[in-house]
Amino acid sequence: MGCSVEAICDCGFNASGLIGGGKADFESVCHFPAYCERCQLMVSVNLLAKTLRCPHCRSRRVRSYDHPSLQGRTGNEEVVSWNVSDRLGRVLALHDGTYLCPACGRFTLRFSKGGIDWD
Repeated sequence: MGCSVEAICDCGFNASGLIGGGKADFESVCHFPAYCERCQLMVSVNLLAKTLRCPHCRSRRVRSYDHPSLQGRTGNEEVVSWNVSDRLGRVLALHDGTYLCPACGRFTLRFSKGGIDWD
């Protein structure tokens, strides 16, 4: 089952993203929030795609928000996770710590569980 997350920063940035996939496509689709270095946007990418690309500019310079370079202060609690260890070798997780904000460039972005779950 997939879910949504909300990303909020002190600067006023607010966005939502998707995590995981549905019952019909979970083996080939794993949505996850990512940072596009070229657009400087938070985007949703399919981490199981052969080539990761920004859906806006098609750049390959995207990193998922579980990448250490996008994490500021480490959180204590897991907000959401998606187990793709059989396909990507890791469990994707977002914690209650801070992350790089695409709008202001500071490590003040926080994720929280969104209001959507799907199968």
